[in-house]
Amino acid sequence: MALNPCAECNASVSDKANACPQCGAPPMKPKKTKWWLWIPLALILAFLILGLIVGSSPEAQQRQSDRMSIEICNKNQQDPDLDRSTQRFIAEACEKMESDFRIKHGRNP
Repeated sequence: MALNPCAECNASVSDKANACPQCGAPPMKPKKTKWWLWIPLALILAFLILGLIVGSSPEAQQRQSDRMSIEICNKNQQDPDLDRSTQRFIAEACEKMESDFRIKHGRNP
């Protein structure tokens, strides 16, 4: 037998009682969660788990590594201390890396 507070007078009321012994208020019924509310939560959780599994695959890690290499290449190409010919050479190398990425992964970096 558990004792719960009365909603009206805050007195202790047995969970088996039909009314509060002090004020006569009917007992509070615990709110029940609808079963269909758990479906969206379960779907969100499933997508998160799937994302963790797919995101940590070797292919995904390789794709991320290739993207980072292209970003570094583009940053180096914009270095103002480099002369024009060096910048052009790096720009062509970056374009080649992007092209290889598209061929290898089937999407833009």
